[in-house]
Amino acid sequence: MDMAGSEDGMFSVSAAKKLIIDSRQYDPFLKFKWDGWMPIKCNVLAWRAEQDRIPTKIALNKRGMGLSEDSCPFCELHQESANHIFIGCIFAAEIWDRIAVWCRLDPIFVFEVRDILVLAKCLKKPKLNKRVAHCIVVTALWSMWNARNEMIFQDKEAKAYEVVSKIKSCSYFWIQNRSRFKSIEWSDWCKYPFGLM
Repeated sequence: MDMAGSEDGMFSVSAAKKLIIDSRQYDPFLKFKWDGWMPIKCNVLAWRAEQDRIPTKIALNKRGMGLSEDSCPFCELHQESANHIFIGCIFAAEIWDRIAVWCRLDPIFVFEVRDILVLAKCLKKPKLNKRVAHCIVVTALWSMWNARNEMIFQDKEAKAYEVVSKIKSCSYFWIQNRSRFKSIEWSDWCKYPFGLM
């Protein structure tokens, strides 16, 4: 196979895609799961966050933006990276703690975005509940990123309990409207999301 990605030397998108995929060494367990219950924008953000390809302050400085301030807007203690915003920050830790209580899970201890994205696969729950857990995790990443952007661009204070409320409402709305489970009750969802399926 030559640089064009096909055996006959002609370029094609599918051959280029295959060449890129084959050149990466992925553990199938760690492969990102795109979910139809979630809007594409959420899937894209989670996928990019996993690869550390979102425009954090560190990433922007690496691309030559020359930002004078690169601290996390939530804690202002560490540099803003994808892993810090979503996992390492005390603000993120509070969100994951609140999600663990809501979902009746053991405390969540992870070190990278990739770890939180494979969390659902590790749960000892039926397949459908694992999918719900994955949707909650992706919604959490989306909601934290939005809270971060509101702090930076709208000077709006972020509160963990408000972010968790958005996670509950958005994940409920998306699962109810994008899955076959149309009869999920909001009050039941707020009590325990895995007891519904």
